Amino acid sequence: MENKVGQYLEAHGFIEGRLIAVSKSLYREAYPKHIVLFNACLFNTKGKEVWWGDVDLTRDWKMFYETARALNETLILTPETPYRFHWAKRNSKRHANNRRHRYCFTG
Repeated sequence: MENKVGQYLEAHGFIEGRLIAVSKSLYREAYPKHIVLFNACLFNTKGKEVWWGDVDLTRDWKMFYETARALNETLILTPETPYRFHWAKRNSKRHANNRRHRYCFTG
């Protein structure tokens, strides 16, 4: 099954593994009031990670909203920890549905 979410985001300039700054600390200093998630994880409602990369939600929220609407999907954006790597692989649906520090976009 192809990853339509990843393809849509990439077509709109949000490549997987997106990097918004070389220095996380300098970016946070430059934009102290922004909601920034470095290495954010984007899940579908089945718990599958469909995209990851740096996100400045203050600037980028609309792209995730538009993606969810265009594809008629619910997407869950989370910080990297504890949702990624071995924690997510063992029980990704439970982590994706965890309400702590997640942002939901519904299509």
